Amino acid sequence: MKYLISLLPLWVYAYAGPAQTPNSIVSSPDGKLQVTLSLDGGNPTYSVSLNGKPFVVKSPLGLKTNVDDFTEGLSVGKALAISKLDNTYELPNIKQSKVHYVANEGVISYSKENRPAIDITFRVSNNDVAFRYKVYPQKASRSCVINEEKTGFTFPAGTTTFLSAQSKAMVGFARTMDFMKTVPTTWDEVRYIDGYPGRYVVLARRQGTKWYVAGVNAQKESLKLKIKLPMIAAGAEYTLYSDDAQLTSRVTTAKLPKNGEVDWVIPTNGAALLVN
Repeated sequence: MKYLISLLPLWVYAYAGPAQTPNSIVSSPDGKLQVTLSLDGGNPTYSVSLNGKPFVVKSPLGLKTNVDDFTEGLSVGKALAISKLDNTYELPNIKQSKVHYVANEGVISYSKENRPAIDITFRVSNNDVAFRYKVYPQKASRSCVINEEKTGFTFPAGTTTFLSAQSKAMVGFARTMDFMKTVPTTWDEVRYIDGYPGRYVVLARRQGTKWYVAGVNAQKESLKLKIKLPMIAAGAEYTLYSDDAQLTSRVTTAKLPKNGEVDWVIPTNGAALLVN
């Protein structure tokens, strides 16, 4: 009996209930933005804080698929692995053409019934948080169909949101909504006017007798151009849709000079469109 009594406390300690898995943390390079991953009773969750204040409180993660339920009954298969990302890329058709992306990436692997189940990868930069799932093959299944996604986000109590009413027809940005409906989608002629790869471009397109001349500036400084338009008759009236230095759109009308040239100033990440 004394042996049984001496072993009983060890048995109770070992089976007292499921222990909470220690939290895993992925921080931004500057340390201000932080994602905390938890596994509560087999259910994966995350939370986000900024400067130590909650931004997203504990919220669910996981997928329900045709091969298994990856929202519960999980255990940590591999501890969180952190790596640093430092990438630079260019896209001439976005607001900031050259992007320098620096972030920390954390990958945590979960298993279910002693089999690799799902990886959750979080990327945390100084300005944003992104994540994705990777599902491992299960038994003989050749495909995985997501039936339900449990991913959610819960904001702290007292969070304020801002909503903007949907704009009505013909009162859109710079009153161009109605105009955009009239822009052709097929063209009779296309002409290259000016440009430089990755910096700016000006193209002219014609449908019937009407010309549309568009320019985009992807440089870090304003672009000053003299646009020659020999295909449009001198004295012809045109409408110019353009951006100012604050990227606020404006609409003006004028007549083409006798020399067939117009002066354009396109701000950084701005554009201009001339229609005769």
